[in-house]
Order: sequence, then C-alpha cells, then structure tokens
Amino acid sequence: MWVVRQRRGEAVEQGLHLTKRPVYDGAASQVNSVLGGQVVGGRKTKGERRMSSHGLTKGLLVTVLALVGAWALAQAPAPEQALARSAQDDQLQWGPCPPFMPAGCGLAVLHGDPTKANADVFLEVPANAAIPEHWHTSAERMVLVAGELHVNYKGQAKAVLTPGMYAYGRAKLPHSASCAGSAPCVLFIAFESAVDAVPTEAAAK
Repeated sequence: MWVVRQRRGEAVEQGLHLTKRPVYDGAASQVNSVLGGQVVGGRKTKGERRMSSHGLTKGLLVTVLALVGAWALAQAPAPEQALARSAQDDQLQWGPCPPFMPAGCGLAVLHGDPTKANADVFLEVPANAAIPEHWHTSAERMVLVAGELHVNYKGQAKAVLTPGMYAYGRAKLPHSASCAGSAPCVLFIAFESAVDAVPTEAAAK
C-alpha cells in the first residue's frame, strides 16, 4: 500500500519519486504555463500587448490626421463667387487708359488681376474717338457691348463691330480702331496674360 502526501506541488511515496503534478493552493492559486512564449493565467499575452499597442498607435494617427485636415480646411481660402456685371454697374471702378489713347477713354477690371494672366476688362471709348495703332503682349478676345467700333488689323480688311459681335486678335498683332457714331463704344476684352497696350512707332510719334 502506497502512502502519498502533498508537499509544495510534489507527490512523494515512501521510497519512490512520482511524476510532478500542478497543485492548487486554495482558491487563490493560479496555474501558469508557458506555451509558445505566451504567458497564460490572469496576465495579457505578448500577442495581446502587441495588438493593444498597435491599436493605440492607429488611434493616435487617425486623430492627428483629423486635426491636420480640419486645420487645412480652416486655412483654405473661401471659394470664388460667381459674378455678373454690366457696363452701367455702379460697382465698377473706372480708371484711365494709357497716355497714347484718346482723352475720355476708360478701363474697368471685371475679373482677375490686370498684372497677371486671365484678366477681363471693359474698355470705353468716347464717340468719334480714334485709337492709335498699338499691340498687346497677350492675345485678346473681344465682344462689343455698345456702340459701333471699326477695327483695322494690320494686313487685313477693316472689321466693323456692332453690339454682340465677337473679335479675336493674336498676340502682338498691330491694330487701330475708331468709335463711329454718336454713342460711346464699350468693348469687353479677355486677356490671356497681363493687360498692356504698346503703341507702335507710328502711334508714338
């Protein structure tokens, strides 16, 4: 007959050493076994700690990106508003034309910066006034708004513009014009580059 007693997790038989067994030391005891480098028994495994750390990093990254996006939206300029103008609009600010142009000539910027590309302007010329020959660094696209304008492009037949008519002149093409009739001429011009008007040698004399 074997007499077996338990002592610190070991079973000992008189004169015989038995296989070790885990012993539960009351309700507070826990069984800790090492399986593949993971510790089990009331504590997080290495895999769980890695997952927790990864989740925390991902959460912080999402928060930072959200804050950066909100800041960028706050710094972005307000979207450009659409507009509509007539030659009689009180909000238009008329300025003088270059010195070689006829007296009473006026220029109003409709959209854009005249010192940069893609500016739109109104040009107003008094009735019976003549515009000396000149050229522009930019090509110009024009629509006559009021009056009757006679345009002479160098090497081409005279073009007679009436309200609503379109005209195009390539960059640096010399031309002259005159406002016929008793009404002032108002011309819409779209420039591809900065607004300028350079008199030819004949106009400069």
